[in-house]
Amino acid sequence: MKRPAFIRKWQGVDLAELAGERDPGDGPVPPELYQEFYAALQAGHGKVGADWTKGKVALGGLVASELFERWERRNGRRPLVLAMCAGQGVAEGVWLERGYNVTLHDCQMTSLRDLCARFPDTPTLIADIREIAIASKFDLILILASEYFLDTAELEQLMRKVSDSLTPDGLFVLHSVSVLSVRQWLSEILKKAIGTYRAATYLFWGWWRTPYEFYRCARGAGLTLLSASTLVTSRGGYRSMQRRPRISRLWTTLSNPEVVMVFGLDRRDLQDW
Repeated sequence: MKRPAFIRKWQGVDLAELAGERDPGDGPVPPELYQEFYAALQAGHGKVGADWTKGKVALGGLVASELFERWERRNGRRPLVLAMCAGQGVAEGVWLERGYNVTLHDCQMTSLRDLCARFPDTPTLIADIREIAIASKFDLILILASEYFLDTAELEQLMRKVSDSLTPDGLFVLHSVSVLSVRQWLSEILKKAIGTYRAATYLFWGWWRTPYEFYRCARGAGLTLLSASTLVTSRGGYRSMQRRPRISRLWTTLSNPEVVMVFGLDRRDLQDW
């Protein structure tokens, strides 16, 4: 199940104003708008929240300790990492600081400039994710909070490319902040009923999806779901990863919109992830 997602502002930047008069039937916003957004942000038209940055740094550390280090222990070497839709690369910067070999991808270069200035030898891949060609093999391919703008066919197509680009022991890690929880589902029904999104200040941004939707796309792409975890935030703003029981890992959450799903190739020796 999925439902349309709408947005007004992000990090203080008026996205609807950047997009102008855009017909929702055209689909979610194109790569050009992301470049305009980051240019506006750098020009001082918005401000990245300190809590957001803190959460991203914590997420980067959590993913490194829970997934990168575990993969390294199992395989006896450090993984080759592809970070898709990296944006400003806050979480990805943690991995680079820890010495991981990370290739940064995004649809534009503007947001990556500061991180690449800090780590000038970092390879980059600039392309619309819908048209991306992944020429190398990677041990870990990750997409953090950036799958929402892909429709179902595009998401499955991306997962097919990921499947073809994983090493035999490789993993695809999908972190979503757009999980269609029970609470969000009820909220979206209410907003549609009262006509909230008919206002011109809202922009069609992507989709809310249930965990089963991700699973269904991955299965169609030849990937196997190895684990699913719920991300929660403590009082200090740090996140923890709570493994979901196998019997309920495809169920939607009651209220938490964040999950991490780990996929791999169809191999029995990977099933204990």
